[in-house]
Amino acid sequence: MMNSMQGREHHQKIYPEVYPDERNSLPANPVILMLCTGNAARSVMAEVLLSEMRTDITVLSAGTLAVEGQPLSPRTRHALEYIDMPVPFHHRSRALTADDVATADLVVAMERGHVRYVRRYYPDVAWKVATLGWLAEELPIGPEPLIDRVASLYLDEVDLDMQPEVSDPADVDIPDSTDRLSREMQVYVDCALELRDLVQKLEGRL
Repeated sequence: MMNSMQGREHHQKIYPEVYPDERNSLPANPVILMLCTGNAARSVMAEVLLSEMRTDITVLSAGTLAVEGQPLSPRTRHALEYIDMPVPFHHRSRALTADDVATADLVVAMERGHVRYVRRYYPDVAWKVATLGWLAEELPIGPEPLIDRVASLYLDEVDLDMQPEVSDPADVDIPDSTDRLSREMQVYVDCALELRDLVQKLEGRL
């Protein structure tokens, strides 16, 4: 398992622009990666929310099974507008890469399956990924750098069954009806409201 100092060194090597010149220095801004499946709804909304709350943190997003280059859906845009968040019209979906997980100080997953994906394909950095619901309650608060607080959790050993999930709104089964579209929109709004509460809790621990 890569420890926090090795993580910093690897981070500095492939993402030098966020570091000062001093050897093994911490970046000016911690890097947090929001992770979902398609990088089209949950991770994007979480990215926007945390970016609006904290300008001293670099927030990115990606998907484990994302189709590259897809714009936001109208449902995601509507949900962000409903909770008075800016809509990133420039957003295009992108798949998770090795550099993404290596450069992040913390990978915030929406589901256990996303944590499992990182543990399987990127085991060296599995120590810094957990679900949003778990991190919102368990991330230590303190003056230490984020990457060190994350490393202290040994996240690669945390039981997946203990990690709450944010369900994918695209997976909600809505029967055909005259108000199907409005009901679909409401599912995305409900997801955005849930994410807002969880991201607020996480932000208080960062």
